[in-house]
Amino acid sequence: MSKIQFHCDFKLALSPLSLEHFIYSKNDSELHRILKGSSLYIVCKRPILLFQKIKIKQDILVFEIINFKTNEKVDVELPLYQKEVIISRNIDYKIDLESDFINHNGSDSAITLFESIFIKDKKDNLIKWYTPDAILEQKFSKKLSCEIKGDYSELLEFEVLYVGEAVIQDIWKRISKHENIQRILALEEAATLGVKPSKEIHVLFFEIHKTSDVRSVSLQHSKDFESRVIPNDNYIYYDAEKAFINVLLPKYNQRTYKKYPQSTNGLFNEDYPRWSFSIDAPIKLLYKDGEINGDKDIIYVDKKGAYILSS
Repeated sequence: MSKIQFHCDFKLALSPLSLEHFIYSKNDSELHRILKGSSLYIVCKRPILLFQKIKIKQDILVFEIINFKTNEKVDVELPLYQKEVIISRNIDYKIDLESDFINHNGSDSAITLFESIFIKDKKDNLIKWYTPDAILEQKFSKKLSCEIKGDYSELLEFEVLYVGEAVIQDIWKRISKHENIQRILALEEAATLGVKPSKEIHVLFFEIHKTSDVRSVSLQHSKDFESRVIPNDNYIYYDAEKAFINVLLPKYNQRTYKKYPQSTNGLFNEDYPRWSFSIDAPIKLLYKDGEINGDKDIIYVDKKGAYILSS
């Protein structure tokens, strides 16, 4: 199998989640179910996104998503009666909002901003909980039918602080007690005046989306093709963590794997001359020496090390 190149594409297992919302939700069984297949995470910082100007028009929820620091915003129209929101028109609903912010926007007329939208039935049972990140992620992953007017790419830019894996331990347990997460909370200042760092520090959870290999035509008709064995998921996660750290050099990762790709628990011994990783999501990861654009950039690894190529 020496002429085979291996590739793994990761997807977000969940919309970007602030550390504050993660702490509130860490014991939620539904969160545990969703994250069961995720073993790679990246801790990032980005100014908080909020909802504003919320109203309902003929069972369509209309609102803006705004970056509280830069005032960049998009307009959104979300039909409430659809499979991923309220499944039946026989269900009556009400909207509750979570607010901690007032935006004067340089004028005398203040606008109330909201962190969350809660859609409930008339008996106060929760149907859906949305953050701005959840709306954006479910839109670009095609889970949610809604119309967004404006360019939301800049709302999905994240400064990378830490890359980690949770192969042996459940990922919610790993993050809850990780000492580097506590260091980040203690040392990072918020990008936006008056906002707690825990609202701006987010966790991006990744899971394996699909894997593939590239081989020569002659090799496709050989016994090697018939005996193809995909690497163990654990080895993929271990190697991906090292590759991302090696490229991004996050400031809170004390171990940077300077000898990478050499390792005893990655893909080094799988007999690939080269392997690669990508992210199937339109997010942008910012780091000291550049950026990684999801849906575009690929981290390639050969026996000498890891590097980024743009498609």
